[in-house]
Amino acid sequence: MRQEDTETHQLINDGLKALQDNGVYDKIFNKYFGDGSDYQVAESGNALGLTFNVAQDMAYAPFEYINDDGKPEGFDVDLIRAIAAEMGFAVNLVNTNWDGIIPSLLSGNSDIIISAMTITEERSKSVTFSDPYFEATQYIAVKKGAPIKKLADLEGKKIGVQNGTTGDFAVTEYFNLD
Repeated sequence: MRQEDTETHQLINDGLKALQDNGVYDKIFNKYFGDGSDYQVAESGNALGLTFNVAQDMAYAPFEYINDDGKPEGFDVDLIRAIAAEMGFAVNLVNTNWDGIIPSLLSGNSDIIISAMTITEERSKSVTFSDPYFEATQYIAVKKGAPIKKLADLEGKKIGVQNGTTGDFAVTEYFNLD
């Protein structure tokens, strides 16, 4: 959220806490990262009369993606919809390229970002984050049987990362890349 938007920040954090307290957060988490249960988020009634434009890069399954029916789906999609239903507002999901996601928020084209964004010191200078709701870690995926066992084994190899992500930052810092 924009740093000056303290009311939205509080609304999102209150909704997140309510979902954690009432068990809905766990149901959404298990749908994507646990037992695969088919939990369906209730639709928001928009009792507050508020609609927030929510920027997401829908190319990052299982957090956010476009499903086979052409509709947004994923952990973050369900989470923001559940927060909206809990707190009584509506959301308009806007598919936004990752490199434009913070500029979209800062320019006012979106009101909220929920897109598997890790909290970093640099990002915190321009946006305000909700309370943390997911502990992200970095992994290396290699072909089975490859001799790569740790990050140092990638020295001199081609490494694929999503630009502007904490994976990108970690590789750039570790290998002193510019």
